[in-house]
Amino acid sequence: MKIKSLQYFLQIAEIGSLTQAATVLYIAQPALSRQMQQLEDELGVTLFNRSERGVTLTDAGRLLKTKATSLLRDFDSLSQDMRDAFNEPSGTVTVAMPPSLFHLVTMPAVREYHRTYPKVSLRMFEAMSAVMNAWSMVQAGNADLAVVTNIEPLASLENEPFVTEALCLVGPPEAKLAMKTPVELSFLSSLPLVLTSRPNSLRLMIEAAAAKARLPLDIVMETNSSRGLLGSVEAGLGYTALPYSGCYQALLRKQISAAPIAGMQVAWTLIRARTQSLSTAAERMRELLIGTARSQIESGLWLTGQQ
Repeated sequence: MKIKSLQYFLQIAEIGSLTQAATVLYIAQPALSRQMQQLEDELGVTLFNRSERGVTLTDAGRLLKTKATSLLRDFDSLSQDMRDAFNEPSGTVTVAMPPSLFHLVTMPAVREYHRTYPKVSLRMFEAMSAVMNAWSMVQAGNADLAVVTNIEPLASLENEPFVTEALCLVGPPEAKLAMKTPVELSFLSSLPLVLTSRPNSLRLMIEAAAAKARLPLDIVMETNSSRGLLGSVEAGLGYTALPYSGCYQALLRKQISAAPIAGMQVAWTLIRARTQSLSTAAERMRELLIGTARSQIESGLWLTGQQ
């Protein structure tokens, strides 16, 4: 079985047409058809249901698609690892990060990584769970690494604790909230709140805690933007809840005030695929993310962080 035959098979499976796949692959359709027939003969199964409208996968075809995708990913990783073992890391690394960690972790890590490994093409996504599921990106093979909250689905992924920090109530400066003075969850019940929409993990965390304590929540606005949450507070529309990492810059600039919510913490988790080992370049990024978080905590910038 040839690697190229599997690559051709996956292209046909993706497009659903031998004719269009042949055009994309720059190969004559009869030649592509012969390769697929040879692949079916070699495996002893029918991979495609063929019709005038194109092709669809049989049960055997769907199984091969799953296996071949994983196999080719491992093959690419092996090739990259062999090059990296004797050369400077190269290739592409894709990471999905929560917006809250942008200033404390994401940008410092990206800056250092680019300086240290200039041959690596780095793809960085900001993923809020209500908009882009970082865990599903890793599960589908569209990201090498991601940082998510530990209440998101993790069973099918390799995961390791990253950072645990307090969830904070964020209000205008005149509210005089203080990081040294935690507030009770019941205090939130008396405030107009601007929160992310479901199924954002922080929104679900707050609602679950409020429901357990039988406390009502007055949600006056929803936005799936960290900038929108802080901007709404600064505009006097209400209060919000964010990890300290998500509001620390605005706090330093005295644009807001903030206080930890007693008993509520955000546990960040670093995830990667269970079925595929990290490339050398991706492993270097993993180490750098962990090192950056630890450094920010030890420096005192991350006031509520715990490693």
